[in-house]
Amino acid sequence: MKRVLVLCFMVVLAAIVPAFGDACSVDPSLPQCAPAFSLTWQVQGSGQQHTAKSSGPVWQGSYWLINLTPQTSNGYTFTGGQVAANADPFLTFSFGVINVTNNQSLVFNYDISTPFSGTLPIGVAKTFFSDRLQYTGASGGHISVAPDPGGSFPDNFLQNTYVDGVLISSFSLGKGCIATEGSPCSSAGPFTVSELYSHSANGTLEIQGQFIIGFANGVSGQMGTYGIQGQTNLFPAPEPGSLLLIGTGILGLAGVIRRKINP
Repeated sequence: MKRVLVLCFMVVLAAIVPAFGDACSVDPSLPQCAPAFSLTWQVQGSGQQHTAKSSGPVWQGSYWLINLTPQTSNGYTFTGGQVAANADPFLTFSFGVINVTNNQSLVFNYDISTPFSGTLPIGVAKTFFSDRLQYTGASGGHISVAPDPGGSFPDNFLQNTYVDGVLISSFSLGKGCIATEGSPCSSAGPFTVSELYSHSANGTLEIQGQFIIGFANGVSGQMGTYGIQGQTNLFPAPEPGSLLLIGTGILGLAGVIRRKINP
């Protein structure tokens, strides 16, 4: 009887334990499991590029966190933000800007990524995107956000998700919007997309975007604020073989328990 019980436990463990047997899934706090981050912006037409400063990445006990440092320049303030990630994997970000100078358009480029690692293949993907644009300037003006027409993304969206460099086209979100006095806007969101997605257990999850914040022509005293946030998660799906092993082990355990209760 003991041999049967031990065998059943071994069958169940054989199906479950491998899922925790790969580097970042075993210990996501390892330095090689930290996310990578890049955010730059510049006044449109200017050669001077500004780079976001950050605190991290710093391991928080269950995820990595990068705190973006607020920065003030001539005519605008980058309000800072955050990037968080884990090799689960999930990847999330948020940042914002306050523009206080008339007709000073800003071009933003961001790129964040995290490695993911495990044994069970990916079976489901989910993404979230939200933004808010508000005009705070003189009457008759507006503030706009739009994908950068000079950018390198062929799909022309504010947020784009890639796995191992391959675009998940249905996860490209945000076409931009125009906010006027008393009428803030969102280009998308809060907007969530979830779908079946097949990929191996290991790879790189990445979110990128390029966009322009601009104003109306010929209006003085225009100002506004913009905030953006997004997140993408990949979820493993148990392999049919693993499900079969788990089922076999559980049935075996059930049989042993039943025989012990009803000798």
